[in-house]
Amino acid sequence: SFALETFFEFFPDARCIWTHRDPLAMIPSTLQLTYDVYDPIQKLPHAHHSQRMLKAMRAGFDAFMSSPFLSDPRIHHVRFQDFMADQIGVIKGAYDHFSMPFTPEAEAAMRLWLADPANRPDRYGKFKYNATELGLDSKVISEMFSDYTDRFNLVERGK
Repeated sequence: SFALETFFEFFPDARCIWTHRDPLAMIPSTLQLTYDVYDPIQKLPHAHHSQRMLKAMRAGFDAFMSSPFLSDPRIHHVRFQDFMADQIGVIKGAYDHFSMPFTPEAEAAMRLWLADPANRPDRYGKFKYNATELGLDSKVISEMFSDYTDRFNLVERGK
């Protein structure tokens, strides 16, 4: 999202699918992943680091929420929750958005890939995270990112 101007400069015919996930799910997930990677190297005080990361994430959201590329027709915005519920339907919707043919062969290949147990999202177990344990307040996140949540109709509340 931060390099779209350069990306489209070099690939002007590119078409992108931009997934949007509720910050109440995305932020704790991202922070937990950060801790899982860096805690073996350096012990981070979760509550303090979480607040710093939350402010940095808000600055990043501010940058792309004001980007002219947010409304670029080469980008198709989808809700992450919709994609997880119906991957084929969402991809077909992207093809429709870009006026591209969605062939039966493409759909069959996608279904075959999705049916393969080696491609299951939980094949290595379930990723677990908890906002409270990370020093985050769900109400603060909801208020802090309400413009984004409203813009993309993200209603995963409670997950």
